[in-house]
Parts: sequence; C-alpha cells; structure tokens
Amino acid sequence: MKSAEPYLRHILDEVSFLSRVVETHGIEAIESDDTLERAVVRSLEIIGEAARNIPEDYREKHPLIPWRKIVGLRNRLIHEYFAVDFDILKGILADEISELRATVVQALDEFNTEQSGS
Repeated sequence: MKSAEPYLRHILDEVSFLSRVVETHGIEAIESDDTLERAVVRSLEIIGEAARNIPEDYREKHPLIPWRKIVGLRNRLIHEYFAVDFDILKGILADEISELRATVVQALDEFNTEQSGS
C-alpha cells in the first residue's frame, strides 16, 4: 500500500512556494506577470496531482483537507487551462493556501509521531 507521506510533503513544498510568491510579489502582481502566473498554476497542478495520489482510505480519515476540491482544481487547470478564472485562483491564494498548509503540517506531524513511537 502506498503511503500518503511523500505526497503530503509535495503538497507542503508547493504550498510553501505559493505562500512565498504571495508574500514577495502580492496576489495582484501574479496576474500581470506571465512567469509568476504559470509558476502558480503549475504549483497548484502539482498539489492536485499529489492529492490525487494519496490513498483513498487516508483521505477518508482526513476529511478536513478538501481532497475533491483540490483534485478538481487540478483537473480544471490541466484540461481547461484557457478557461481558468484568475479571480478563483486569487481567492485560493488569499483564503485557502494557509489553511491547507496548517492541515498538511498537522497530518505530517502525525506521521512523525507514529514513526517516533509516541
């Protein structure tokens, strides 16, 4: 059975990247900079791909993480790229990334606790 841990680490890496981009450049600057916008979209795609690969039983045990929403966003970004609404992406960056980061950090802490035998 595949472990969720490496995929959670990928998600955390990308969420950290997105947070740095927002802190450094601001959300509005992303839309006006093609390179930043592509980097943000790619990062969101990676988050969705990692979430898609997390075993279903793990996802069911962690309902606070919006798995379907994350994977659904990935699918839209990949398959309907030209129809992506940047206002939705701005909302995700502004409102949801920090919350996702907190829940993923908590999930990774559970793995660390299990490994240390506590």
